[in-house]
Amino acid sequence: MRSTSRLLLAGSLLAGVVGAATLCGCGKKGSPSAPGNESKPAAPALDRSTPEVVLAQAHALLRVGDLAGLGAFLTERGAASVRLDLEAWRAMLVDPAGGPRLASRLPVPDDPAERASLAAALAGGDPTALLRLYLRADPHPPLPPAAPVPRAPDLTRVELAYPAADGSTRRVVLVRKPDGWRIDRLAL
Repeated sequence: MRSTSRLLLAGSLLAGVVGAATLCGCGKKGSPSAPGNESKPAAPALDRSTPEVVLAQAHALLRVGDLAGLGAFLTERGAASVRLDLEAWRAMLVDPAGGPRLASRLPVPDDPAERASLAAALAGGDPTALLRLYLRADPHPPLPPAAPVPRAPDLTRVELAYPAADGSTRRVVLVRKPDGWRIDRLAL
């Protein structure tokens, strides 16, 4: 009788533990407490308060080739201009006359998957792959800290320039929208 009551007690304790684990989601794939599913830090909120802040955030995304993230800081016109710039650059690379010479300057990746991505970017259709290919050829160093530009409070358009790796400057046009500043033209 004693062994039976111990088994019942152990069974009910086990059932309680399993029930608690089920309720809290422990051990389930996708559960925050399951091994390997540690919660990731929340993405920082978009800050579109000033043109300088927008440019710094957008440039950080541009440096790593995050076209989707960059899109959050672009107007429709700005996104279209980035896609057009990338497509024009791709067209120069695949041009039969000058393309081979220009393409020979691109660093060739060691990884076969990256080489396949490079070939797909040149074939067209994937602006993200084109951006990553472009960044292999023209890396964008971190921007120096931006000094605030004095402007009137009612100003709705600002032109800034940021330094390129080759020493030149690249022009950026920002416009104020109801949700803050956005990039209307971004020179790659």
